[in-house]
Amino acid sequence: MAYFDPRKYVVTLQDWINYNGDIQWDGYQVMKNHGNFIELNIPSSSSEGHDTYELYLDDDGRLVKVIGHRHNAGFSGTKYL
Repeated sequence: MAYFDPRKYVVTLQDWINYNGDIQWDGYQVMKNHGNFIELNIPSSSSEGHDTYELYLDDDGRLVKVIGHRHNAGFSGTKYL
């Protein structure tokens, strides 16, 4: 029988997303699972203080589409990968 040592288990980003974990950094939410897409917020110089992106993954966990919100200081619109 295999022994599972939880102290050695490292949660992957995909695990975190699959189980609805929100990732925060310095009190600022940077990633949230909405079910059919993952919302990514990055601090920026935009009028809202952050850029927002929607990340769409296929069943294998590969990124297939990114939507940048119109208020973003960086990329806005839709990109297919």
